[in-house]
Amino acid sequence: MRMRSPVNDGYVIITLLLTCGLCLLGCVTSSSSSSSSSPPSPSSSSRSLSSTSSSSSSSSSSSYVPITRRFTFNVSYVNLAPDGFTRQVFSINGGVEGPVLRAKTGDRIELTVTNNLAEGISIHFHGLFQYGTNHMDGVDALTQCSIPPSVTFTYNFTTPGQWGTYMYHSHAPYNYGDGIRGVFVLERPYDGDDVTVTSGEVYKYDDDVVVSVADWYHNTTRSYFPQLYDPGEPTPDSLLIGGRANCTELPSSLCTIPTPFSVYTVNNGTVVRIRFINLSIFSLVTISIDDHEMEIIEVDGVDTKLDLVHNVTLNIAQRVSVLVNANRYRNETKDDDHGNFWIRACMFSLDYDTYPPRNMTYAILHYNDTTKIENPKTTTWPDIQYNEADLEPINQIPYVVTIPPAPTHTVTFNVSVDHHDIWRINGITWQALNYSNVLQQVLLGWNASQFPSYLNIYQIEKDAVVQLIINNPTGEHPFHLHGYNFWVLGRGDDGPYDEVIHGPLLNTKDPISRDTISVSHNGEKNTSGWLVLRFKASNPGVWFFHCHIEWHLEMGLAAIFLVDPDGIRAQYPLGWDSLPANVTSWCPKSRNITIIPPSPLPTTTSTSTVTASTSSSSSSGNVVPNPNKGDDKGGPSVKGLIAAVVILSLVVVALSLYILLRTTAGNGLLHRLGIRSSRPFTPLGVEMTGKGR
Repeated sequence: MRMRSPVNDGYVIITLLLTCGLCLLGCVTSSSSSSSSSPPSPSSSSRSLSSTSSSSSSSSSSSYVPITRRFTFNVSYVNLAPDGFTRQVFSINGGVEGPVLRAKTGDRIELTVTNNLAEGISIHFHGLFQYGTNHMDGVDALTQCSIPPSVTFTYNFTTPGQWGTYMYHSHAPYNYGDGIRGVFVLERPYDGDDVTVTSGEVYKYDDDVVVSVADWYHNTTRSYFPQLYDPGEPTPDSLLIGGRANCTELPSSLCTIPTPFSVYTVNNGTVVRIRFINLSIFSLVTISIDDHEMEIIEVDGVDTKLDLVHNVTLNIAQRVSVLVNANRYRNETKDDDHGNFWIRACMFSLDYDTYPPRNMTYAILHYNDTTKIENPKTTTWPDIQYNEADLEPINQIPYVVTIPPAPTHTVTFNVSVDHHDIWRINGITWQALNYSNVLQQVLLGWNASQFPSYLNIYQIEKDAVVQLIINNPTGEHPFHLHGYNFWVLGRGDDGPYDEVIHGPLLNTKDPISRDTISVSHNGEKNTSGWLVLRFKASNPGVWFFHCHIEWHLEMGLAAIFLVDPDGIRAQYPLGWDSLPANVTSWCPKSRNITIIPPSPLPTTTSTSTVTASTSSSSSSGNVVPNPNKGDDKGGPSVKGLIAAVVILSLVVVALSLYILLRTTAGNGLLHRLGIRSSRPFTPLGVEMTGKGR
């Protein structure tokens, strides 16, 4: 009879102990990598409900319990004539623009979108930070693939810490300007026992009116694409207020269906909040109300100190709220009683090749105690405008100064354009990622260094304070940053930016913060415009930075900030499979995905135009200005280590079991452990007839 070997028993015991140790190490490593999955903290430029109080109440606004608000969009082709000329509209629920959506801070939004078009669409809520829900940002090729034709999808997210005026629009190519756009209002909840509609707001008002403006074309956006190369961007045919433009003074060929003026009714003796929103794709718009002064109280979802103006200028995607004292009697003797006043809007752009045939449009401010709506006889204000960079934020009452933190990183974006109107940032023309989207690849383990250079990705560590300098040699560009507000420290047209000359001019004491801002240039002096912004990268995600002129975006004027890739992956513990199934089904899921770049692909990537410096105050972290030199720290290497440990553990377990069952030492060990083996094996594989004990 074969004797058991103590050495063999010891070998088996050591093997089992090693296996347990490796498995434990794998569990600990996996646990530590997922322990940071808590929601991202708000940016220091954002506001929490508890930090702002109404002047009429000191109670906490936590008395409001957020609810779920459900909306439905059916997007279809509809023939409409908003300016008297009939054309095909990409219509939300049958309108020229989508409906005004209203919610309160903290509410959950469930928006169900059915795409009845023959092309992909998406919905981006412009200005919302999407904390922890980067996949709901609605950007085709960045955070999702477009909603395909005949498909229904539901956007589902919450709205913590934000209030004010926002907009939504499609972020798929060439359909935002055809009607897939609208206004989204977040009201600040009331405080304590004061249940008036506006008691949670900084300023008090009686009524709330939304006035949208938008440039309009007589052909679909996509049809103009071939001419972007030559002769250039098309000029709009008209300007809409509230989705309408009256055409009675135009030739009959342009006014086949007469359209009435939009009318906004107010009550005499009240204070009215008017929210102006520019939904255009190409044009700046100046707006005024005859004989009515306006006090600015909000820009882009940020409350401001009162600023008295006669008109406001909005670039694309910007929003401004004003207070208006609604008094139909313009003098004490009441002999100037109109009851109807013109709202005037004028569109313009430094990039127009030809001036629009109809750059002015009108609407009517009507007092409800006036029985008749008729064309006003009022006159316009003198041309008095405001400087949006001079606005000051107000985060609570009494007024508290907001001081931006010192920058830890500086990034410079140099804008350029060639004779074919192809735009570049730091020498790179942004192009969309084919067959996938950026967020998907990040969730599969990618960092900036692994993406094609044409995506123009800048990787930023968590909580870095980024100072962004933009030099612009031509045109005017409304730049928008997704996922954040930024502080507007300064701008000018005597650039490019020079730290020695312009640095002392920057406002670092109480700058306004917003999500969309313009940078221009000086055509007469042929000098570049410059703009200095600052933001704290506290919201992990794939965030788009782009010019909001649709033509410029489609011609490449964009970049991507990849903020804290590890933080993104921590929010989605199952990777891409964490996302809704009907989202993931639109995009490939293979880890070995083949990226097919669009044509033409830049053959070389110049890094000489990129300026990305780390200030001495930063002790760690990185901004990756070159998409081919990203930071792999904590990306696939951590996941690779975990995978290796797990695989090695499984191999050792299998090998141990094999040895355990094929040796008499194993039988002896099982005997001592009190385990009966019904089918012991000899090393030669000959079945034994006796029962093992």
